[in-house]
Amino acid sequence: MDFSFTYKRNTTGTGAQPAAGEPEGKAQYDKLRGCGLVINKPHGYYDMVRGKLDDPFRKRPYEALLLVMASEREYGEFWSNNVVLVKKSDAPGEAELADAYTHIKRLIGEEVPMGDGSAGTNYDTGGLQFTAEINSNSETWDLESGDVLSQLYAKVGAALAAAGPGRLARWDVPEGSLLVYMNESDVADLRETTSLSWSVQE
Repeated sequence: MDFSFTYKRNTTGTGAQPAAGEPEGKAQYDKLRGCGLVINKPHGYYDMVRGKLDDPFRKRPYEALLLVMASEREYGEFWSNNVVLVKKSDAPGEAELADAYTHIKRLIGEEVPMGDGSAGTNYDTGGLQFTAEINSNSETWDLESGDVLSQLYAKVGAALAAAGPGRLARWDVPEGSLLVYMNESDVADLRETTSLSWSVQE
């Protein structure tokens, strides 16, 4: 994400009602734009929600909209690169770790150089490990049994924090984990705007 982003935030507060006749989802999207989360050009909000009802955006404020923004527009192309969804897995393994890293790499874009990542097994311990190159530094992390995806987020988040002002932030939803990348003040704005407790991963 470009940290020089200057779009003026909607400062009317999260309780402000949409303008008369304006869909709830559009009002939420305008506030997310103020936090720097946007749909990839040349598409716009109404392209993204064509054929979708507004009701889910009312029932799950911001969550439902962020899930749509993080979804694939067509194969390999997403509505937004400012938010990603790592889908929930009951037993994440090497494939899920590699998929999560790929999503994070797309999220970071050109802000921090990121090489390919690979998951494998530490044959001394029998546990999973992950190797990645971030900001030209190659690292291998041993992941303990349990929530290996959370451990990966923390390891990658710490490496990104050491590389610059951006922070990897996370909000868990039933579908998985929503991830964004922005500086700490923007994470605070996103928490206030969405009333969701985004946590910085590091």
